[in-house]
Amino acid sequence: IVEGAKIEYFKDKSLIVVSQGKISKSDINLEIKSDIIRYEIKNRKINFTNKVKINDKKNNLIIYSDKISYDLSKQKIFGESNNKIIDEFDNTYKVSEFEYTIKDKVIKLDNTKVTDRNDNTFQLEMAYLDLNKKEVVAKDISLNFKISENSENEPRLKGRSLTSDENNTIVKKGTFTFCKKREKCPPWEMSANEIRHDKINKIIYYKDA
Repeated sequence: IVEGAKIEYFKDKSLIVVSQGKISKSDINLEIKSDIIRYEIKNRKINFTNKVKINDKKNNLIIYSDKISYDLSKQKIFGESNNKIIDEFDNTYKVSEFEYTIKDKVIKLDNTKVTDRNDNTFQLEMAYLDLNKKEVVAKDISLNFKISENSENEPRLKGRSLTSDENNTIVKKGTFTFCKKREKCPPWEMSANEIRHDKINKIIYYKDA
């Protein structure tokens, strides 16, 4: 369903241009709003620009972007500029580019900063948000813990890979320190084959440390 303040149909170009519009697909409970929508009917592609908002009601997901393209044949959504994703656990993902495969319910994220509900931040080079399993899987990660505004410490965690769900964050081949950032190495750090952050009880566990 296509709705808008103004809709133009160019029959020779097989193109629909919508201003202040909205496209909704009831079969997957998806709604996309944008200032400008260009629907290439023959190519089965839709481009959204300016103030794009995706409401994925089925997966409790909200996406904001400056530019989105939607390939109807492949059932994939591509975020191309200034993207922000908010999941059902109030995690916010600020990402340069993403690829959302609707059928598999997996979002591939490139160069991502994640902020959770406790204001802890993750920096992820490449990650996958699995909406089925409700978890994030990533490699080459760094995590900064939020204690308080006036804290003298800057606890942080780095590792080769990460798996994070609502309750736990597990880092493989990780190092942790509580010390303030400086040019030289921190005064102390702890390394482990596996580090688990219990988000509920705010405890960090180490295996083979």
